[in-house]
Amino acid sequence: MLRIIWIAAAFAVLAGCGRKPADEGRVTLKSSESSVSLHPAATLPAWIPVYAATQPQGIFSSDTREETRHTFSFESADPPGKIAAFYEDRLKSNGFTVQPLGHPEAGGLLSGETANKKRSVVVTIVPVNHVTRASVMAIEKK
Repeated sequence: MLRIIWIAAAFAVLAGCGRKPADEGRVTLKSSESSVSLHPAATLPAWIPVYAATQPQGIFSSDTREETRHTFSFESADPPGKIAAFYEDRLKSNGFTVQPLGHPEAGGLLSGETANKKRSVVVTIVPVNHVTRASVMAIEKK
C-alpha cells in the first residue's frame, strides 16, 4: 500500500510542477493505513553531504509517521569515481558504514547506514555523455 502512495505522490508532484499551492508546494496524500507529505525543501539537513561545486536540484522532502526522506540530484563534469570517493569519505566521516554496489568509479550505487540504523543514504551515480549525473536519497527514521 505504501508503494501505491509513493507512486501517487510522485504523480501528484509532477502534475503540480510550475504551480505553487497556497501551502508552498506541499502535497499530502492520506489513506487509512498511512499518509505521506511531499514538499519542496529550501535546504537539506547538515548530515546529508552535498557534492562540492554543484548546486543541488529538485530538493524534495517527504514525511510519514515512520520516516523523513530527502532527495535531490546534481550534475558535475567530474568523473563518477571522484564523486563516489567524495560520498564514501564524507559518509564514513559522518559515522556511516558504506557499501559500494556495482562499480561506482564507472557509475553505480553507494549505500550508507549509521550503526543505529536511524539514517541511511543511497547515492546513484551515472555517467551521461561528458557529465556525471547523481541522485541522492537520504532517510531518517523517527
